[in-house]
Amino acid sequence: MKIPNTISLRLALWYTLLVFLALVCFGWLILWITANETYDQQRSMLKEKTIPIAEHLDVDRGKFDKEHIEDKEQELRLHEYGIFFEVWDNKRLLFRSRNFPLDLELPPPAESDLPDIVKAENTYRYQILTEPISIYESGSKKSFPFFLRLGRSDLYVERILDRIRVLSLFLIPIAVAIAAFSGWILARRALRPVDEITRTAQNISVHSLDRRLPEPRYDDELGRLSKTFNALLERIQAGVEKIQRFSADASHELRTPLTVLHGEMEVALRKERLPKEYQRVLKSGLQEIGWMEKIVNNLLTLSRADSGQATLEIQNVDLAQLLKDSIEMNRNAAEAKKINMHLHAESIHARVDPDRIRQLFINLLDNAIKYSPGDREINVELNPHEDEAVLVFQDQGIGIPPEDLPYVFERFYRADKSRSRELHGSGLGLSICQWIVKAHHGTLEIDSEPEKGTTVTVRLPLDQEKS
Repeated sequence: MKIPNTISLRLALWYTLLVFLALVCFGWLILWITANETYDQQRSMLKEKTIPIAEHLDVDRGKFDKEHIEDKEQELRLHEYGIFFEVWDNKRLLFRSRNFPLDLELPPPAESDLPDIVKAENTYRYQILTEPISIYESGSKKSFPFFLRLGRSDLYVERILDRIRVLSLFLIPIAVAIAAFSGWILARRALRPVDEITRTAQNISVHSLDRRLPEPRYDDELGRLSKTFNALLERIQAGVEKIQRFSADASHELRTPLTVLHGEMEVALRKERLPKEYQRVLKSGLQEIGWMEKIVNNLLTLSRADSGQATLEIQNVDLAQLLKDSIEMNRNAAEAKKINMHLHAESIHARVDPDRIRQLFINLLDNAIKYSPGDREINVELNPHEDEAVLVFQDQGIGIPPEDLPYVFERFYRADKSRSRELHGSGLGLSICQWIVKAHHGTLEIDSEPEKGTTVTVRLPLDQEKS
């Protein structure tokens, strides 16, 4: 059976492992503390017993009185506590209690410093305490030095430690099992929104981009993830809708001249006509082809700009001279509508691409002329402001409705669609203008009022290398 590879399972396993390690460490710590405390208590008890033992020891005529302590040994009742003892002078063993372990042989106290725990031959271990004592002779103030050595088996300590070990071996697996189950439940509950997000995301396609992921109630990591993903979906939806709208608009723009071209040729071929009539049809067809060529060239420019293939040839250029050249190129179109163009420009040099900037100026002037009735004026200003060149194009045309202003830079968007063919506008000019200005690290702003006119403000940095 394949084990499911889920985050909740991994979290539960990590949680279980950490709980297990914590319990093992805690159990070992408890065992270590208990062992030290128990051995300390046993050492204190041995030290306390030195006093009654020493009180029952006696010296007779300068010699240790062995018979006296043998008679008094039962009164001490040390065997009830499992305590044994022996008495030494510097090198000789003078007395051993009856319950002294037979397999335990200890060196003289004066010759060696025994460790606290001593291991006997049969693997039993004993806690040993050696204390120097002084015994006064009966009826005399003379004292004699001896060594009193007490001991007790560590079985008393090990019994306590064994109980803790058994209890730990019984409780730790139960605690780990409870931790594993509760960890899995908590992980599943915490990650439940992830499953909902996954199911919703799997059902989102290009045809259902309006769907959104459920957002958890709490502003935690999953909540922020859902909000971020929903924001991404909104951007994708806007991009897809923009692409769909662009495709439909591009198809419409190209289909219209093709339909006109097809219709005129079809009519011309129905019967024989005079050469002048064929010339008229060919001239009209050439105009439609020119119209399509303009759309395709503009689309190619924007496509290169989007893909980063469009490059700028930066040069040191006089912007005032570029403006004069652009106005002259649009002079005939303006005079045909009796529009006066006025230029107020200071000589400002900037590092720009002259061809692209000239295209920018021509497009903006062309829009101002096309959307202005006859007998109006167009004012163009060029002034320096700090490290920027500020250009203002102001016309007295039909203006742009407020609801259309946010969309004027979108491709194929036109505020007055009914007059687009009449004015030869494709809806790509402002998109190209915006790209040119952004490529030069500048800004382009449009302010317009219906029936009063439009003002376009362009700001270009004077030095592109510092931008």
